[in-house]
Amino acid sequence: MIPLLLQARMTSKRFPGKVMTNLNGAPLLSHVVKQCRKVSNCSDIIVCTSMEESDDIIYGYCADHNIKVFRGSLKNVYQRFFDCLEEFKLERFGRVCCDSPFLSPELIEFAIDQYLKIDNVDLVSNVCERSFPIGQSIEIVRSKCFKSREYADRKGFSSEHITQTFYKNKSHYNILNIKNSKRESEARWAIDTVDDLRNVEKWNDYNYSFNDSNVTCAKWE
Repeated sequence: MIPLLLQARMTSKRFPGKVMTNLNGAPLLSHVVKQCRKVSNCSDIIVCTSMEESDDIIYGYCADHNIKVFRGSLKNVYQRFFDCLEEFKLERFGRVCCDSPFLSPELIEFAIDQYLKIDNVDLVSNVCERSFPIGQSIEIVRSKCFKSREYADRKGFSSEHITQTFYKNKSHYNILNIKNSKRESEARWAIDTVDDLRNVEKWNDYNYSFNDSNVTCAKWE
């Protein structure tokens, strides 16, 4: 079982307030939480947001709907996650972005299963070489590696794009890449702009069809 940390803030540059924007009668955040709650091997769900006043609405929503929430730095997202891992004493975690209201629970379950099968894997990811749609992305991370000074000191480290170190230094880490043979990387299942929101409101079906028979897993080298 692995906990999922849901990265959320109101101050998106391209779509301010998007995580609390209404989609079919409910905030975007609620759709993400709903999908994560379907994941059978998820041990916990924690919304990871900031201490800024702008994110009080996220905190309030979580408090009202029995959703765990952690508040930390706004701009230093790495520190926010680091402090959350410390607070909840998490040895591993899945990272989910809250612009992905249709993220497949089956895909998350598959990624968690792959992580749990291998000793000392640092990262399981399906975005090493994108083959899944945007908005169908999942990363499972080993906390000890993520929190290490070595990780933060490596070339390409970003306090905003917190898993970038793995992708910039793949030879230094044990990374498992989940690859989709269907090559759906051009499809968009994320809400990044107002136009994205307007487009998905027209859809008839919000269920992404994940089929593990179309998937291969191998060490990323």
